[in-house]
Amino acid sequence: MLRWPAVGTVFAAVGGEEILRRSLTGRTQPVAATGMPGMPVAPDGPTDAAAAPAEGAGMDHRPAGPPPVGTSGAGPAAAPTVDLAGRRWSDPAGWGGAVPGPRSAVRIADRVLLDTDATVGSLLVEPTGVLTFAADRTLTLASDGNVEIRGTLALAPEGTAVHTVRFPSVDERRFQGDGAKVVDTDTDTDTDTGLWVTGAGCLRLDGAAKTAWVRADRELRAGDTSIGLAAEPTGWLPGDELAVTPTGPPDAEDFSARYDLVTVRSVSGSTVTLASPLKYAHPRVTAGGGVTVGAELLNLTRGVRVEGTAKGRAHVHVTGSRPADVRHAALRWVGPRADTEKTWKGQDGTVPVTAPVLGRYGLHFHMLGDTTRGTVVEGVVVRDAGSHAFVPHASHGITFRSCVSHDTWEDAAWWDGPPDTRTPQRPSDDIVHESCVASRTRLEPNPRAYRLTGFNLGAGTGGRAVDCVAVGVQGVTGASGHEWPENSEGVWTSSAAWPTTTCRTASSSG
Repeated sequence: MLRWPAVGTVFAAVGGEEILRRSLTGRTQPVAATGMPGMPVAPDGPTDAAAAPAEGAGMDHRPAGPPPVGTSGAGPAAAPTVDLAGRRWSDPAGWGGAVPGPRSAVRIADRVLLDTDATVGSLLVEPTGVLTFAADRTLTLASDGNVEIRGTLALAPEGTAVHTVRFPSVDERRFQGDGAKVVDTDTDTDTDTGLWVTGAGCLRLDGAAKTAWVRADRELRAGDTSIGLAAEPTGWLPGDELAVTPTGPPDAEDFSARYDLVTVRSVSGSTVTLASPLKYAHPRVTAGGGVTVGAELLNLTRGVRVEGTAKGRAHVHVTGSRPADVRHAALRWVGPRADTEKTWKGQDGTVPVTAPVLGRYGLHFHMLGDTTRGTVVEGVVVRDAGSHAFVPHASHGITFRSCVSHDTWEDAAWWDGPPDTRTPQRPSDDIVHESCVASRTRLEPNPRAYRLTGFNLGAGTGGRAVDCVAVGVQGVTGASGHEWPENSEGVWTSSAAWPTTTCRTASSSG
């Protein structure tokens, strides 16, 4: 096992020298996804909807050149045009005389445009079906049961519109876990409630471009209401929620939990004004050679949202044979947990121990092999999750760019390990974490988190972790920001994209 230890603030040495993290912002050129209804098809792209794209095809958002100093995250790519054809959800004639209601088990086999808020019992989009949210409206689709996509689901709002898929009635006690098959799609018997992409299904969650995170350009003091940023952010708006990461010394009480959650009042260039003052100080952190960095400011708000509730967490499970397009979306209250018979006896008495539900994570690509090659998950936030945030399980060639996990349980970036020490872990090849942040990764009760990590770099070849940050990782001795477990066989490259870039790791362990 090889770990980047997470004691206080640690700067990862790459190539034998300390490096300071710089931006990955750069101009990008979108490439149309292939075989996806509602999106343009590349002239030379495959027409078979079930065909796996060649490596690098589908969605390519690579920076065109070296980024400017002081920013973070790849420059957001412009979204392709959404096809708004189809009958309107609000038109009773399209439903045989009555618009679906809260108890309806809805099946869509044609093109439908969601033009009004809707609540259903469950939803199935058949292979011939397309459900598109009207781009110019703020809309919410709420479902008490599963939403299964065998055709296409497209959420791509314009301007300040917000599109939400919400699961308001999740009962985590009913989850069964395991397997890739949807567990019932019936309002009376649904379990494992969440968003499922199956068969030839295609998911498009494409929010307005937004800088995922950026660093403060100076020391922040308790009481500050104005913050200078290292670079001007894209897409930040009044009302956005920011998490300001802890940077205090490790000898301070609860240093790794001293986050400020604040709301943006206004943005002017590279200065953001807050609606309320900071509660904590966030000093700059000094690295080797006298180089310093400021606290990370994570923008947790997105214009596309998939969410359960604080009392019932859902999940997103992808086994569709067409490449997903997931960019600038927020997944909240995901990753259900299950009760166990175990308890933990500590200083505060005996407490129950819960466990993650197998296979029901934040964003889970499940055993898709080469089908996912060329997929780019960009600017996605997974927050307030009871389990792993980003899971490319036996799914190859996925790039996670400028993604953020915040306040999640279990290892944030992870995929399934082997059942025992004698069995090799199933590999996920060519997985890239680029300019990603694992923030406030935790497990309760905290003393159990002795191997907790932000980035669990599992088995496979061609993996890269570039310019990533793990901060606020909780746990005890053995917790870390980045970990290569002893049973993960393969090759990972951890590096900086540019000569003066840093990976910062901070944890409560030690």
